[in-house]
Amino acid sequence: MTTSIFFIPSVNLMGSGCLKDAALAIQSHGWKKALVVTDAPLVRAGLAGRVTELLGDVARAMGCDVQGLDADAAAVLCQQAIRDLAADVDIPAGVGQLGAKEADIPTLAANAMKYACGLTNPVQPSFEEVCAIYRAAL
Repeated sequence: MTTSIFFIPSVNLMGSGCLKDAALAIQSHGWKKALVVTDAPLVRAGLAGRVTELLGDVARAMGCDVQGLDADAAAVLCQQAIRDLAADVDIPAGVGQLGAKEADIPTLAANAMKYACGLTNPVQPSFEEVCAIYRAAL
């Protein structure tokens, strides 16, 4: 069995420029892979805006070849690298793998909308948008 080591920072990176800062930190440590917690449905729902562009920097920091790719293609490559990394360390691919069902979505969405960090989000999703994100993660 291979040993996995996780360095979980004591500081969360949030706010304007946080993905760029994360990419620089990843590169400065010489790491080839990183776990960046984000979600493709957020990009598809239009809730992530500039994240699409910045995911190219994260992909590059994870060792992906993004040369010649536009921002959307680099973001897709980054998302796949994140999914691959998550699978490598046995992180469930979605809430469905954790036992969530379609009937649970309204409760999950209502609780997500009460989460304190969401209050500082510059884009406030509607209940229906949060439900759609959970459906995409089943």
